[in-house]
Amino acid sequence: MIPEINEVRNIAKFEDDPYEEVVFKTIDDNYKLDNLCFIKISVCGMEADVLSGMRNTIIQNNNPPIIIESWKNEFNLKTYDDCLSLLKDYGYFAFVEQNDFIYAVNESNVSF
Repeated sequence: MIPEINEVRNIAKFEDDPYEEVVFKTIDDNYKLDNLCFIKISVCGMEADVLSGMRNTIIQNNNPPIIIESWKNEFNLKTYDDCLSLLKDYGYFAFVEQNDFIYAVNESNVSF
C-alpha cells in the first residue's frame, strides 16, 4: 500500500543538466475539483502516486469512473498492483484490464 502523501520530493536527472530537485504536489492539497464525471490518468509510472494524492477528490466526487494507463510488465508490475489496491480501498469494485489500461467503476456509476 502506498502511504498517504502531501508532498513528494524527488530528484530528476535531465540529459544535459545536473540533478535538479522536482517538487510534486497533490491534487487534494492544491485543487478544489467538483463535479468530476470521469478521470483519466497516464503519467508514466506514477499512476499510484496520483491516485494516492487525489483520494479525497475521488471520494468527494462519488468515485467517478477512472481509466488508468499502466503497463503491466516486469518493470511496472508493482505500480500496476498498487493502483488496483488503491482503487479497491477507494470503493471501486469492477475492473477491466485490457491493453495496458485499467477501467474502474463503483456501484454508484453502474446501472443494470
